[in-house]
Order: sequence, then C-alpha cells, then structure tokens
Amino acid sequence: MLIAPTLPLAGYFQVSTKTVASQLFSATIVTRIHPVMIMHPDHLVTVASGLISQQVAGETLIFDIEGERSFTLDGIGGRVWELLQEHGRLEPVVKTLLGEFDVSRDQLEMDLQSLLEQLLDAGLISLKTV
Repeated sequence: MLIAPTLPLAGYFQVSTKTVASQLFSATIVTRIHPVMIMHPDHLVTVASGLISQQVAGETLIFDIEGERSFTLDGIGGRVWELLQEHGRLEPVVKTLLGEFDVSRDQLEMDLQSLLEQLLDAGLISLKTV
C-alpha cells in the first residue's frame, strides 16, 4: 500500500489520499478531507487541558497525561508554545516573534500557520475567532 502526499484542493481544503494497487487494479482513495485553517490575528488560542510542558536541552516536551502521548517542539516551536500560553491570541505572538527573529511577516505567518495546524491536528490547542 502506498500513501500519497496531502494535496491542496483550491486552497481551502486538504485532501489526504492513499493509493491501493494490486495486479488487477490501482485506485486512489480519499481518506480525509478537512478545511485548511486560515490564520486570523484575533484568533484566541486555548491550550488543551491535561497537558504538561517542560523545556529540556533547548526543546519543549509536551506530555498529554490523559492521552498518554508526548510531543517535542524544537527551540522556535517551543518559543511559539510559550507565547501562545502567555498571550492566548495570535497577533501578540506574531509581533513578538517578528522582534526576535529576522524573518518577513509573510514567512512567519506561513510557518506559524503550519505549526498551528499540526498542534490542532494533535489536539493540543483549539482556536476561536473573537
């Protein structure tokens, strides 16, 4: 069984597919369709309950006590995690990171959106628009 990469669909959805092949046929099966998060500065970020985080050797370890899972964020991801907990809104996080790193706002927002989607998919955060 081959797994196909996640493909964008008109910029608003991501479609995950897998390809199944045998000697008689080959088929691509849609396994998941979900909306692409469009980051908004006023999104409120809530960290899921039951999480404990700790910085160790330049990384942030996140432990999900209830789900018995663990996650690791690199130094910059850990800084984002810290700022999300501190501010609870995206705009102050973006402004702080722009002051700390030599990066364009567009690039930062793209990278931040990617990280937030991963945190959302893992159930570590939730987002609400005010």
